[in-house]
Amino acid sequence: MYFDDSFFEGEERDGFYIRPMVKRAWAAQLEVLDVISDICDAHGIRWFADSGTLLGAVRHHGFIPWDDDVDIVMLRADFERFRVYARTELPEGWFLRNDRDSDDINGAITCVVNSRVVRTDAEFLERFHGCPYNVGVDVCILDTLPDDPEEYEFYRILTGNAYDTEENAPKGALLDDFPEDLKTRITELEGTCGIELDRTQPVKPQLNRLADQLAAMYYDTDGADVGIAAFHYNHSIRTPVSAYAETIYLPFEHVMLPAPKGYDTVLTLRMGDYMTPVRSYDFHDYPFFIHAEEQLREWYAGQGLEFPKEFE
Repeated sequence: MYFDDSFFEGEERDGFYIRPMVKRAWAAQLEVLDVISDICDAHGIRWFADSGTLLGAVRHHGFIPWDDDVDIVMLRADFERFRVYARTELPEGWFLRNDRDSDDINGAITCVVNSRVVRTDAEFLERFHGCPYNVGVDVCILDTLPDDPEEYEFYRILTGNAYDTEENAPKGALLDDFPEDLKTRITELEGTCGIELDRTQPVKPQLNRLADQLAAMYYDTDGADVGIAAFHYNHSIRTPVSAYAETIYLPFEHVMLPAPKGYDTVLTLRMGDYMTPVRSYDFHDYPFFIHAEEQLREWYAGQGLEFPKEFE
């Protein structure tokens, strides 16, 4: 993927300064997205720009200036097929970050990542436009939602409880090490679902798998609405599946991204007046590589070396 050198210059957009390394991270993520797109094209898998990436395509024709990640979404059937092919067709050293395909926990979102570590070797820097940090593309799942209001409310509460419990569960801990309130919630979940978690294994990945299974309960039905189930306990968003019936392509930086033809419905349901910019960093630090950058600076300092200007 070609980028003109001017793309990597720091610039101000909508009154927000974007530093050069963020631009390099943008380009690196588009490289990852390009590989995802190739896999999907090869196997007839549909995917769409989503969340901030969809909004950026519509409102900015590229990244939202104060956003620094790439989000896509797939209907459940397409996602499950993508998982199968991605495990063998991603480039060497890349991986799917989630509890089903790796040892990493990423909640309800799978992330396609280009490395497990920071890399400063020439091959990696050339491939990813001078960005030494491991970058990824978040992949969310659109699940079918039950049509009956009472059934949906039960589904919403149950999946929400499972995801919320997983989010608060200590990583790597056995159930005996959990706080009493979390033990109680897990026991109630087990009773409702008619299951028993393995007490000899860490609970967090088991809860994540359970939440994913609950979210997919209506996988084989033809409901009118879909949604990202993990978010439904916070803000219930039912999106007509018809919004995703057709694909259009929208400009994003210097590429074209697939988007649902009903993007106005999708964005309005989630954000209301989505054309009015609001700066926020709801889900992660900005930039996302800030902690890796701090560690890299410490390494260079420990070696008695100056931090390379090209990493600024």
